[in-house]
Amino acid sequence: MKNAWIPSLLLATASMLAPMPAQTPTDAQRLATACNQFGADLHAELARAGNPTASPTSIALALLLLAPGARGATLDELATVLHLPADLRGERLHAAVHELLQASGLAPAGKVDPEAPMLRLRNDLWSQTGHRLVPDYLQALRGSMLAVSHELDFRGDAETARQHINAHIAEATNGRISELLPNGVLDATTQLVLTNALWLKGQWQHAFTKGRTADAPFHMTAEVTVPVPTMHVTDQFRFAETSQWQVVVLPFAASQLQCEIIVPKAGHELAAAERAMLAGEPRAALQWNDVHVQLPRFRTTARHRLKQPLQALGLRAAFDGGLADFRGIDAAGGLLVDEVVHQTFVQVDEDGAEAAAATAVVVAPTSAAPRQQKPLKQFVADRPFAFVLRDGRTGLVLFAGRVEDPRENAAAR
Repeated sequence: MKNAWIPSLLLATASMLAPMPAQTPTDAQRLATACNQFGADLHAELARAGNPTASPTSIALALLLLAPGARGATLDELATVLHLPADLRGERLHAAVHELLQASGLAPAGKVDPEAPMLRLRNDLWSQTGHRLVPDYLQALRGSMLAVSHELDFRGDAETARQHINAHIAEATNGRISELLPNGVLDATTQLVLTNALWLKGQWQHAFTKGRTADAPFHMTAEVTVPVPTMHVTDQFRFAETSQWQVVVLPFAASQLQCEIIVPKAGHELAAAERAMLAGEPRAALQWNDVHVQLPRFRTTARHRLKQPLQALGLRAAFDGGLADFRGIDAAGGLLVDEVVHQTFVQVDEDGAEAAAATAVVVAPTSAAPRQQKPLKQFVADRPFAFVLRDGRTGLVLFAGRVEDPRENAAAR
């Protein structure tokens, strides 16, 4: 519970497991691997409650925004939950974050290919007018995460401040995350809101043939089959198959972004296929093949309360008023993480994909390869399947989720 007499801080972010092959992985590649390991852990926790669709990158970046201001056991637990290597701390961690954002295209350096997918990453600091935060903390976020600072009067009008931040996030995510901060999450004690917005939209390198989209059976369970609009494309794709699942990689045009779809075979569990994909098992087995892909159009959204899942993963001190130590943010101390809220939107159709994510961390007072002639493979997503949107250069998983009923949130046409 909040104590009105102690200032509070709110951190919000809106945004997406293997490193690139290399003789000696860079710090950015090691950080990508760490973020993906965290994402796999969190995905398993969210799956216990139902829909695990989320952006591991958005949530990891939200927690990394806390890192420069965390101290003692609070920082140690944060590093452990995020799987950060022991030598990746302080300035070296800040540099790795900055390098990863550039390497993955989230913060591109230099000229951008106009044919490449649109990627938008925004980081902002919204502080109470006149409230002084630790200068080194502000500098770390500006330097590593390219954050821009603003001032808002939470004390005088928290609702107007909330609406202002929500409008900023909505614009940054193409209107897909319109209400990141719900009613009541800000009040007169709020001292700081940190936001990170991630949005992408890209076209397929090999587009589905619109004229061929037609209803096809989708086996939601062994007993229930429903018709859903299903897309078709035949081309060269990277493909892998075991006795338990099939996976295909759909690349985006003019970029290293890719969408991996995994479908369990009849009699096998989707959860096991998800674990294999998030652990990176199919990537080593992928080979170029001529593949006919049948995939339902889909739109999936999710909202999560992440406090309990993160505590289950070992992030406990940050939520405990007697243990939380964020004196690197406010030298006076007295802050703890009160709740972590996350939203995700992913839409896939014949042309490509659009995805956005938003995470809010509330800190309260302490009370392509050459063509080969091979037999045509059939990849048919006619049962619940899982997906990831991944940066192929770093291996960073931007979005991960599952589709169990394409009818519920079918992409509007």
